[in-house]
Amino acid sequence: MTRDRAGPPPRITRTFTHQQGTMVFFEIYHSDPGHNAAGFGFVRANGSDWPKRQYSFSSPSSGIVEPGSVAYPLDQ
Repeated sequence: MTRDRAGPPPRITRTFTHQQGTMVFFEIYHSDPGHNAAGFGFVRANGSDWPKRQYSFSSPSSGIVEPGSVAYPLDQ
């Protein structure tokens, strides 16, 4: 999550994953007391070949944005 304006920063409160068929959903729950969360992103870890990606909440690609959470589907 990124910040647009001054105020308390958004904070990830928990994460959750679940699978439906071949799709795995990565869910991020967050608090946004300053109402300044602009989006979410992913970074490569542990040798993954995923490039760094950022998505705005207004254009989340495949992400499912709801108040206080975003779910991102990954096709396995």
